[in-house]
Amino acid sequence: MSSVDIQARVTVLNEQLEMLDRKFNAYFSGQEKISPVRVLEKLKGDVMQLTRARDRTASSSQRFFVNSFVQRFTAYRTKWEKMLKDIEEGRAMRGAALVAGRRTARPGPSVGTKAASTGDIDREIDRTAGEYSRLYEEHTGKQCNRDALEKQLQQQVRQIREKIGGSFTLDVSYSDGRITITPRKR
Repeated sequence: MSSVDIQARVTVLNEQLEMLDRKFNAYFSGQEKISPVRVLEKLKGDVMQLTRARDRTASSSQRFFVNSFVQRFTAYRTKWEKMLKDIEEGRAMRGAALVAGRRTARPGPSVGTKAASTGDIDREIDRTAGEYSRLYEEHTGKQCNRDALEKQLQQQVRQIREKIGGSFTLDVSYSDGRITITPRKR
């Protein structure tokens, strides 16, 4: 590849990187349902080809140009892969908060069908109701009926167990003017 070809290739890859960043942001914010990992894998291959071409060029300015792009690509890739792993392992939830840099999933005690005692379930419901109440008051300026919320959560425990299994936690998040409680498998 000539030096002009390398510059043109880096320019094209730079545009693809920006487009891929927008796709990942749309996925992480919940606007897209499918992760753009296939596009990332293709871009990884293209970057590998570029680094091979870089190694064959004699121009130090061209190598610097390519190295700068590769470092930028690596930073983005690392960020995306970490966020995907956090979502997969339940440490983060997709939504506006994730894109803004806040993780909304919070670890809570394990609530299992056989292993969890009534006290564990009660503590999880109490923690969830407390977090919900705090967010409700913070965003509406009003107090929520915590007793009614706890009673409602207590009634939903059996349904949650049937839906996602015996071991779960309840995550509380605020997005788009709404507070949601989402059961997550542990």
